[in-house]
Amino acid sequence: MAARTLYVATWGSPLNWKPVVYRCSGGERTGFSSIVCAEADRYVVYALDSALTAAAKRSEVDGRILEAARGSGLEVAEEGDRVAVRPAEGREWREALRRYMKAVAEAMGYEVEVVATGSRGLYGGYLYEATPDHILAELVLGLWRQIEALGEPGGTLEIMLDVTHGVNFMPTISLYAARLLAGAALLRGYDSVKISVWNATPQEWSYEALFSDSVDHLQFLWKPKIQAVRALYYGAPLHYAALCREVEKPDYRSEPKPICGEGPCRVTYGEKPDYRSLYERLLAWAGCRDLPGTLSQYRQWHVVKKLNPTAKLLVQHELEDIKMSLDGRRLGGCTTLADLKGIAPSRAGEPCGKDNRDFVAHAGLLDSYTKICRHGDDYTIQIDERTYKCLEK
Repeated sequence: MAARTLYVATWGSPLNWKPVVYRCSGGERTGFSSIVCAEADRYVVYALDSALTAAAKRSEVDGRILEAARGSGLEVAEEGDRVAVRPAEGREWREALRRYMKAVAEAMGYEVEVVATGSRGLYGGYLYEATPDHILAELVLGLWRQIEALGEPGGTLEIMLDVTHGVNFMPTISLYAARLLAGAALLRGYDSVKISVWNATPQEWSYEALFSDSVDHLQFLWKPKIQAVRALYYGAPLHYAALCREVEKPDYRSEPKPICGEGPCRVTYGEKPDYRSLYERLLAWAGCRDLPGTLSQYRQWHVVKKLNPTAKLLVQHELEDIKMSLDGRRLGGCTTLADLKGIAPSRAGEPCGKDNRDFVAHAGLLDSYTKICRHGDDYTIQIDERTYKCLEK
C-alpha cells in the first residue's frame, strides 16, 4: 500500500505573519505560511487558544489576515498602530479558533483541519493556565482523530511536522506527541511510521527537513499501568488480545473558561486529565480489532510483528514450538502445554509468585496455565486468568 502523509503545522498568531517567497523543493511559492511548500494527503494545523487574544503592530499586519479574523467572528480592535483580536462575547472559543485558522489557510488556497489545545502563559492580557497534561491529552487524541481520518491503515504513515511557526513550546510537545502516536498507528495496522520535522530557514525561507526517523516497532517511554498495555510491554500479545476488549476508546476535550476581574483575565481548563492513562487506553484500543482466535491466526497477527525485536522473536518461537508439538498428532478436546510437550507441570498455586521471569521468557504462555483446544482444522489457545497477575510485577 502506498505511503500516506499527514502534515501537521504548529501555528502561533497569524497577525504577525507576512507573505514571503518560500524556496520549496518544487520551486518558489508565495504565502503567509510554509504550508505552501507541503504536499500531503491531509493538512492539519495545531493551534493554541492564545491565538485568540493576540496583538501586533497594525503596520505589520496583512489585510487578508484581518479579513480572516473578522470573517471568523473575532472582534478586531484597532488603536493607533496596534491591532488586537478577541473572541466575541458569549461565543465558544474553540469554534472561533478553528474558523480563524481555517480562514487563514483558505487565504492561501488550502483546506485544513484544526487541532486546538489550551495554552500556558500570558498572552494579550490573558493568563492561560493549561497544564502540560491538559495540552498533551488534547493534542495526542486530536492528532489521532486526524490519523483515523486517513482511512484504513497499511504501508507507511509519514507524520510531516512543520515547526516553522508557533509558540516556543509547541515544536517540542508536537514531536513528543508524534512519537507517542507512532505506536498507536503501528497497532492500528501501519507497517511503519516515518516522522519528519520541517522548517523554513529565516530570511532565506528555504524549506528544509531538519530531522527524520522511522519507527517499525513499539517503544515504551514509561512502564504502563493498564493491564492490556502491560501485556504488550512484557511481550505477551495473547494476554493483550484477551484484555484489550475491556478498554473503551479514550476521549477528552475541554473548553477554555475565561475569568476576568482584577488583573489579567485567567483562562482555566477544569480538572487536570491524566494524559498517560488516556494514551494507554488509546494503545489498548488501537490494535483491538480483527483479533485472532486460532493458533495459525496468532502466528500471522500484525500486533506480534510490532513488538520490540526481542519480544517478537520470543513470541514467534513459542507459537512455532506449539505448532511443532501438534504436528502429527490428532488432538481431541483440550490439553495443557505441559501435557502437550510431555513435561512435568509447574508447582501448583498462583503463577508468578516471586517474579514474572518465566512469564516474560515464554511470551506469557506458561506451560501449566495455557490450554490448547481443537477447533476444526486449527487450534485455539486458552489462557488461565490467574496469569493476569503476572502483568502486575
